[in-house]
Amino acid sequence: TLDSDMPTEYRVDGAINIPVSDQFAMRLAGYYSEEDGFAKNHFDGEDKIEHEKKALRWSATYENDRLGIYPMIEYEEREQSGSMYRAVDQGDIWETWQAALGPVELRGSDQDLDSDLTDGDRDDSEILTVGLKIEYDFDFVTLTSNTGYKDHDYFYSEDYDGTPLDINNYQQDQTGEYFQQEIRLTSNGDGDLSWYAGASFYNEEIDADFIFNGSEDHMCQYYGYYYNYGQTFSGCADLYSYYGYDFTPQPDGRLRETGNIKGEYSGWATYVNLAYAFTEKFDLEVGFRYTDDEKDFAI
Repeated sequence: TLDSDMPTEYRVDGAINIPVSDQFAMRLAGYYSEEDGFAKNHFDGEDKIEHEKKALRWSATYENDRLGIYPMIEYEEREQSGSMYRAVDQGDIWETWQAALGPVELRGSDQDLDSDLTDGDRDDSEILTVGLKIEYDFDFVTLTSNTGYKDHDYFYSEDYDGTPLDINNYQQDQTGEYFQQEIRLTSNGDGDLSWYAGASFYNEEIDADFIFNGSEDHMCQYYGYYYNYGQTFSGCADLYSYYGYDFTPQPDGRLRETGNIKGEYSGWATYVNLAYAFTEKFDLEVGFRYTDDEKDFAI
């Protein structure tokens, strides 16, 4: 007998190989996964911690006597819950909250939630990955080129305090791009000496917004209690009046703290590796590498 309250999960993946000719073939692969929520949130009665993920990949191979070309394109989309928290309702910190804000009850068991989720709960991503590998055999040496590109859009939201109060809601909105290129030469000889050498380059850009939201009155109640030796306040207007100031609330009554991060990272490197077999049981290998990185970061 199945429990009707148990979450349902669906998962399917598959692939198909498509031979086009003696030299060219393709492969198409896909993935899909879905799961219902399984943690009850007593604040709104909904089940949380669910997901829906899907991905698709196309790859191909072309080979003749000397040339090999291997492209790949992959796309992934994810929609799922952000991290879920349940406050620890015992100890000094919890007692301080209770004294400052009044009685706060967490409903349900330790396996349940009681979270306001004022700004929702999301962990959503869209990721595009492109790759291209090319090899060419010049008899005495093989030339290899590796090219890669990745682009992502990411949005995240959670209720960090894990209580039914609007205290600490966190969001992150991020985009990013990454590109890399490598060129490598590898010796093909059968002699005692073997070697490879190459150069690589990468560039990455990140742009992320961070947002913290919470009730202004809850913040004033807590910090007013903390910094005034246990005196309680009904909200920001009461606290400001205590210090002799007028208070003008935000239209929605919420304190909003924002931040932005921008990063651009780039670098290049060259390398060479030499190996020599002196005997069947003894060989010596030595390598050299030079790397140059530049990182610009602002917050």
